[in-house]
Amino acid sequence: MRIALDDFGSTDTSLSTLTALDVDIVKVAPALVDALDRLPRTATVISSLVQMADSLNAVVIAEGVERPGQLDMLRHLGVPLAQGYLLGVPHLDTDTLVTPENSLRRTHYFCITLPDSVSRSRSIN
Repeated sequence: MRIALDDFGSTDTSLSTLTALDVDIVKVAPALVDALDRLPRTATVISSLVQMADSLNAVVIAEGVERPGQLDMLRHLGVPLAQGYLLGVPHLDTDTLVTPENSLRRTHYFCITLPDSVSRSRSIN
């Protein structure tokens, strides 16, 4: 089983959750990504998160990438993966069996590897 910490940076409990769980994937909140090319301090926060995730052997995914400037900055900061409407739209997985016992529907999101970023030896597959 793999654990992904979704929307990291959107609540004040993100750091405590990161320390409490053996997280495999840290997904940067869209609010942080949105501010990236407008608020310079946000780059420092995301850069620090990449270093923390590396130390914890976790993979970072930037969520909510909608502008080319954001994507360029994420590459520069070493974020290895990104997803958002700039890269592709989410789509419903119609092959997932929906039963009364398992009524969850899975949505797949395009997530691309940023080619200029630091290579990771850990896969999220």
